[in-house]
Amino acid sequence: MSDRSIELKPAGEDRVHEISSVRSVTDEQWQAIWRDSPSSTYFHSPGWARLWEQYRESKLSPCAKLVTFRDGKEALIVLSAAKCRRGLITSYLSS
Repeated sequence: MSDRSIELKPAGEDRVHEISSVRSVTDEQWQAIWRDSPSSTYFHSPGWARLWEQYRESKLSPCAKLVTFRDGKEALIVLSAAKCRRGLITSYLSS
């Protein structure tokens, strides 16, 4: 992501959430964040993502991103990446 920030304003809220960075995480970092989150389920885990990748015959690959907000809070976004147009375009999916 570039150095510019992105602002999000959820419906029904007066405040704006400014994203300061988005970065990829390793499976080890993902595992640690998943393990330490009280609201995570098995379906948020890197293990599940790898099983899904095998089931989909590698047409979707796990792609977790760590979003950091201006106030210092972070959110792990679990995505699957799908390459299309001979790898020229990547689409991201989330359930």
